[in-house]
Amino acid sequence: MKILKVFCIVILGICFGCGPRNDVNPVLLTSLRPTPSDIETVEIKVSRREYQAALVNEGANRTFRLVKLFKTGPNAEALPEYRVFGSTQGGAYYLLGIRNADVLIGAHAYVIRSIIGFINYVGLLANETETTIEVRRGDKDLILKISFLPT
Repeated sequence: MKILKVFCIVILGICFGCGPRNDVNPVLLTSLRPTPSDIETVEIKVSRREYQAALVNEGANRTFRLVKLFKTGPNAEALPEYRVFGSTQGGAYYLLGIRNADVLIGAHAYVIRSIIGFINYVGLLANETETTIEVRRGDKDLILKISFLPT
């Protein structure tokens, strides 16, 4: 029975993108493509308390969605991108600077390997002091540099 339970957990983890194939070996964005020369950095300050409350509400409302974009090219599989839907004002993702129709490129200078991995990453940010998230908004690449304030 224990073996069956472990087997099911491993298979489900791999199928949903949180197994060895996707998250164990982090990949730096710069190893797949150079940082765009015209990238803009946007500084964002977030109250830790407000962010933690927004995370709780986000989990209850479940409005945020990421959809993987299908693309072709040499790095299509290695560098997945995700379109954002349901980033509502006052929500955790909105506080991080993520807006509807943004395309997620990377987080903390690494490739976002799975939707579940990114959602887990956002949940863990409540304990961090700062991070970066790279997005494409329209035809403009942005680095969202987020600093968490103690209050």
